[in-house]
Amino acid sequence: MADIQILQCQVQANGLSFTYLEAGSGPLVLCLHGFPDTPHGFSDMLLALAAAGFRAVAPYARGYAPSGAPVQDDFGATAQAHDVIALIDALGSADAALIGHDWGAIAAYAAANLAPERIRRLVTLSVPPLRIAKAKAGWLAMVASFQVTPLAGWLLRRDHGALIDSIYRLASPKWAFTEQDTAPAKACAEAAGGARNMLGPYRALLRMILGGRRHPDRLLQNKKLLVPALLICGSHDPAFAANMLDDFATACSAPSRTKLIKGTGHFPHRERPAEVNAEIIGFLKAE
Repeated sequence: MADIQILQCQVQANGLSFTYLEAGSGPLVLCLHGFPDTPHGFSDMLLALAAAGFRAVAPYARGYAPSGAPVQDDFGATAQAHDVIALIDALGSADAALIGHDWGAIAAYAAANLAPERIRRLVTLSVPPLRIAKAKAGWLAMVASFQVTPLAGWLLRRDHGALIDSIYRLASPKWAFTEQDTAPAKACAEAAGGARNMLGPYRALLRMILGGRRHPDRLLQNKKLLVPALLICGSHDPAFAANMLDDFATACSAPSRTKLIKGTGHFPHRERPAEVNAEIIGFLKAE
């Protein structure tokens, strides 16, 4: 992979400017990051996908600098699903495979339900579909704490992003990450409005919960998946129990697979890149 380069580019989609990282050529694969992460968390995966013959693209999600932020405080699953489909169009492709981690997984599920004819295959990491999601108490407490946006945003920026290091440490306790691994997320938090925007999906989640069973985000996410799907999670993920893999097939109408990455937490693709990349590439190339 030494001769493969990762380029940074920009495109307009769904009324916003998106900055993205790109490597390789071939069928489009969109890699959607979560919190507190950035496209740089997919660096190893972009190179592996490019070497396997794919055009791998990882955009900064809406609100994550240097991508644009919505004028309205709309970070919900429906808005992000429209971002994904618009990005496929803007990148000149008829369809794409999606790889989503954390909030990127939620965006990927929503996009697959919004326009299944545009999604070849779906890979999600660490977060199950809404209809089978049963979060652990600690994760729910974090979600609740992020609703106090001014305080949570200040804490994300405080002490040069020390809280971001703490979140990574809690999420993946066995991962010996470095300052280089967390620096991109800290840079996003320190940008103007960055910390508030990073917490946008948590505010959208609360609105969905308060909006009841007919909320558009809930309706979109509760559909059964119509595209071939793979769910990967770590055995020591503090957000969702590993046994969520047992229920994944019940959320899918198309063929589905699961993979447990032993000894990893919430960031399996960063903790065991070679193992996770091989699993994903095998799935994307399967007939």
